[in-house]
Amino acid sequence: MKEKHNENTILEYYEKIQSFAQKEIDRTFKIYKLLIGGLIILFAFGIATFVFLFSDSRDEIEKKYHNSYQVALENEKENIIKEFQDTWTEEKENIEELIKKEFDKKYISNIVESHAQQRVDIIADKLIEKQIIVKISPLEEQLNKLEIETNKKLEKLIFDNNELVSSQA
Repeated sequence: MKEKHNENTILEYYEKIQSFAQKEIDRTFKIYKLLIGGLIILFAFGIATFVFLFSDSRDEIEKKYHNSYQVALENEKENIIKEFQDTWTEEKENIEELIKKEFDKKYISNIVESHAQQRVDIIADKLIEKQIIVKISPLEEQLNKLEIETNKKLEKLIFDNNELVSSQA
């Protein structure tokens, strides 16, 4: 029985140690939870203080952002316009050089000259036609008067001839 009593005593002793250890663990865990909670509160308070003291207000941040956005936008507009103008000038020069090269070729020059000659001929034909009409118009009037006079004289001759023939008969 003594052995049983010894075993119970040892068992009770281990249970007490285990119970004490569990209480210490629980107490330490609670202390750590409190410390971590306090540190989190201190950290949040520190961040809030830093933000409050060292950062700009929302309006100031928006103004800075808007100003920097406008500056960047204007810079990009200027860059795009400059690039466009540079490209435009470069391409214009390339096209003009290509045109010069093509005009230097004989057959292009001949085509341009023949088209120019055709246009000159068309314009000259119209001008000549106008000059002819201007010069012929007075002649046409004279021809019409002459025709009318000739017709009147012819009618008079026919009438006189008919009178002569009828008076002789």
